[in-house]
Amino acid sequence: MVLFTCVCVCDRYVHQLYILVNCFLRPLRMAASSKKPPISHDDVSSIFLNSETIMFLHEIFHQGLKARIANWPTLVLADLFDILLPMLNIYQEFVRNHQYSLQVLANCKQNRDFDKLLKQYESNAACEGRMLETFLTYPMFQIPRYIITLHELLAHTPHEHVERKSLEFAKSKLEELSRVMHDEVSDTENIRKNLAIERMIVEGCDILLDTSQTFVRQGESSSEHSNVLQQIVSYLINKPACLL
Repeated sequence: MVLFTCVCVCDRYVHQLYILVNCFLRPLRMAASSKKPPISHDDVSSIFLNSETIMFLHEIFHQGLKARIANWPTLVLADLFDILLPMLNIYQEFVRNHQYSLQVLANCKQNRDFDKLLKQYESNAACEGRMLETFLTYPMFQIPRYIITLHELLAHTPHEHVERKSLEFAKSKLEELSRVMHDEVSDTENIRKNLAIERMIVEGCDILLDTSQTFVRQGESSSEHSNVLQQIVSYLINKPACLL
């Protein structure tokens, strides 16, 4: 049951990476090569970094996992998880770049031509209403899911089993990376919140595109005008509040 769940999770993650690469990265690369580019190639590289490589590696891992499941109930998994370990340096690069990636994206969104193009990409049915920031965040949460899978596998693996040491080693390496990711997610959560709020404002809000802004809290109030009760949502940041 643990392995079948892992296959489903991995399948969903590879699909998310596919959307990131094919609905955003590759189209923006083409846009950067146009006569009047709304974004530079350097900014495209800064936003996406090695996400395409991460997609290719996880496709390999996913295919290997499905091949092992096809041999059920005979399973050899430790060497398959070893495929993940060389990915760690690649993931570390992505993690360390994540905050900068969102900052570059916020700066690019101040260009109305880019913002219009990005909204067009995000309207693709495959995105299911999710923003680019969401897809850029998915790799940050996949490693913890693999750690949970390894933890559950170890719970069902006898201590004398030939694969146990390899599984424990893979788990320890993934946990090291996960701690780095946790710190990075905390640092960038504020940027993602501000970008999400900015998207809800009809004409945008340049203040929220300032990456030095700090999200403080969200509140709600109501106002009656001409016998019509209006609901007002306010967002407190470290500069004047925005009202929706």
